[in-house]
Amino acid sequence: MLMSLVGSYFVQKYTGRITENVASSTSVALEALSNIMVVHALTANTRLESKFSNSLGRAKIAGIKKAIAAAIQAGLLFFIAYSANALAYWLGSKKIADSVASGGTGATVGSTYTVIVILVDASLILSTMAPFFQFFDSASVAFQQLEKDIDRKPKINGANENINQGIPNVVGHIQLQNVSFTYGSRPDKPVLQNVSFNCPEGKQTAIVGLSGSGKSTVASLMMRFYDPDDGCIMIDGHDIKDIGVQFLRSYGAKLSEVAAAIREGQDLDRAAESHGPEVLEIVQLVKNAATIADVSTFVSRLKYGFGTLVGSSGSLVSGGQKQRISLARALIKDPKILILDEATASLDSASEQRVQAALEKAAVGRTLVTIAHRLSTIRNADNIIVMRNGQIVEQGTHTELLAQEGSYADLIRLQNLNVHVEEDGQSSNSLVTDVTLEDIPEKLSNEYTFTADEQLNKDYAIAEKTHPVEPATDEEDAGLGAERPFSATCSVLWGFFRPYILVLFLAFVAAIIVGGDLLCLCCSFRTYYRRIESMQG
Repeated sequence: MLMSLVGSYFVQKYTGRITENVASSTSVALEALSNIMVVHALTANTRLESKFSNSLGRAKIAGIKKAIAAAIQAGLLFFIAYSANALAYWLGSKKIADSVASGGTGATVGSTYTVIVILVDASLILSTMAPFFQFFDSASVAFQQLEKDIDRKPKINGANENINQGIPNVVGHIQLQNVSFTYGSRPDKPVLQNVSFNCPEGKQTAIVGLSGSGKSTVASLMMRFYDPDDGCIMIDGHDIKDIGVQFLRSYGAKLSEVAAAIREGQDLDRAAESHGPEVLEIVQLVKNAATIADVSTFVSRLKYGFGTLVGSSGSLVSGGQKQRISLARALIKDPKILILDEATASLDSASEQRVQAALEKAAVGRTLVTIAHRLSTIRNADNIIVMRNGQIVEQGTHTELLAQEGSYADLIRLQNLNVHVEEDGQSSNSLVTDVTLEDIPEKLSNEYTFTADEQLNKDYAIAEKTHPVEPATDEEDAGLGAERPFSATCSVLWGFFRPYILVLFLAFVAAIIVGGDLLCLCCSFRTYYRRIESMQG
């Protein structure tokens, strides 16, 4: 028992280290492969390779220590089992010999045989359990890590908290009252400090400021991804803490800079026909949202429409198309509150104008909260809030803030935008021209989406023109089609095995010993009882 407990302690210890280091190396590899172009652009190959190999090296060391602990544990189990057998043979033989010599009624062959068989069975059971102890230890480590996540009590329980509490008729009026907030990882750096403002229903409220001023944090607090440290956030006069999380998030939708794209599958209409009227209704909602978000203009040109495969993370559609798809997803549930967090930050000017036109069309009848770096996207907002260091420094309309010559005007100048307003109220170089979806041409890159195979074929054709490939000769073809000899395969494998030949030899010998224990046991039984019979005869 002591051996089992001590061995399990060390096996669990090193299993935990292996899990941590393998997870770290897997994370490095996944991030590098997902952003392979960025890695090459920053020449980070060597550093990431070193980080990956260091994590695997630590996992290797922990794995060796775990194997040693498990081997010692299993070896001790086998030692105890076979030692018990040896003791039973020795003591049983001695008792039988004494009984025969004295002519008394001491130990008999039958009783000795019974004891030995029981010990042999117990030894076999112990020996068969030995290889599985390390699996039990690994499962124990995995459960300990899982138990921590299960027992953690979230501050915001989106599944159960106030599940039946909602607002009967949501209008969409948002109010922040003296809101302060800090992230748990940086408790000494306040993100928001006594922030108070209103977002009237059916109006557009824009929040601008330099990076790190707390704009995106405000959007996250509105959707209650976090709770403020001080103050409260009200929707239609109700504190969002008193509203069920599921109800709260059903009232609004958040559109971020990073977006997913169309789900894979077959043609949408064809797939919906086989699932009944409910699915058909959902399909209609999807199409309506796609029309409002200006998604239908390019989806209709795709071969499979809404069922088009767009690759991992939507890699086969452009940035503007992904943003419009993300907007359509947000509009499907017809939210009363629409929060746009840098929705056009990664787009070029042409795509930005199309997305912005779609946003203005989608904002009708909704409370719109826009977080933006590009000030051209919020010029027509009903109220613009300027933040700095977690505090509100200015708010008002575009014209009012320009007249104040404050922080907003400084941001305008930083973006090299013309803010001189002509006498007729029109800007000589306005921040956003009055455009419609029809006025903005779709870019060529947005019109056509190439599959990976098509792109590879194009690249191959270009390379073939630049460096023509000579046709292979008959001898080369024969060499390629020749069958690889078995000796060549063995020589390659021998190169891998050679550094570990001593370890493999010891393992082979040990396997023969362990595998032949039953044969040895049968031989020992036969020899033992032959001698007993000869003594009694």
